[in-house]
Amino acid sequence: MSQRRTLVLVTKRSQNHRPDFLRIRRYLKEIASDVEPVVMADRHHNMLRPGLWLRPTLFFSPCRMRKFRPVRGRLFHCIQLRKSEEYLALERHGIPVPRWTLLTETHRPKLEDFGEYVVSKPDRGSLGAEVKIRRRSRVRWKRPENPLARNCSDQVVQEFIYTGPWPSSYRVATLFGKCLWSWKVEADHGRRPLAGPAKFAEGATGGGMSIVSSGSGCKFSLNYEPDVIALAERAHAAFPDHPLLGADVIREQPSGKLYVIEVNSGGHQWHVSSPRGLAIQESCGINLASQFDAIRKAAHILLDYTRRHAC
Repeated sequence: MSQRRTLVLVTKRSQNHRPDFLRIRRYLKEIASDVEPVVMADRHHNMLRPGLWLRPTLFFSPCRMRKFRPVRGRLFHCIQLRKSEEYLALERHGIPVPRWTLLTETHRPKLEDFGEYVVSKPDRGSLGAEVKIRRRSRVRWKRPENPLARNCSDQVVQEFIYTGPWPSSYRVATLFGKCLWSWKVEADHGRRPLAGPAKFAEGATGGGMSIVSSGSGCKFSLNYEPDVIALAERAHAAFPDHPLLGADVIREQPSGKLYVIEVNSGGHQWHVSSPRGLAIQESCGINLASQFDAIRKAAHILLDYTRRHAC
């Protein structure tokens, strides 16, 4: 008889994990007798639960665990990396990322090899905050204002990748390298279109164009493009200790070449039922859970990982 193992699913209330994790628990109890699934919150007092220390155990938390500290077992949780750290890891694994460099308070890099326009963004940021398009000659360091950047004032300068008249991008959520869901987001077509990669100054209103696809009025749709999903799954291999990632992928036009622009390493990607995910699904008429049967697929992935890595 095979040794029994424990899988601990750690929830975070703000991300609405618990209902889905309870569904995963019920399903695992139906299909696996050798793994005992447990759902609990990230709380100090849970360290006192003696049943967690009796068997080989795997702990899974989409977000960083800050209170509970396992005494035994293998822990997989997500820790937010800087964008530059993500890019270095991706490049080491042969994943295409747009050309980039760091701009700091004391160092202004040479940008002669970049195009006329470049993208600047905080090395630590989220939700497209302070992502700017600039002429290469006008790039200057400025201290980021978003809260995530309070301990890091560096900026990433990145080659601008043209994705079409209206900015578009893909997100692929991967659990240990397997896709759970994927969407495509395209900017509001009410915005002035960008005619080409260096056409920012054209049009009736002049410059000042946004390159963020997920701004006000954008449209989300389910994505099934196999090359996008395959690239995101390959990218996850660069972060083996991060269980849940949300790779943002863009497709250059007209070449069709794909690039990963970040992986959202903080793990806040359980958008099947997160408040943000539910709002997007309702407003755009999509269903992430049913796209690839996310809950059952997650259960099988976690079962396999528990059998292989619980200790």
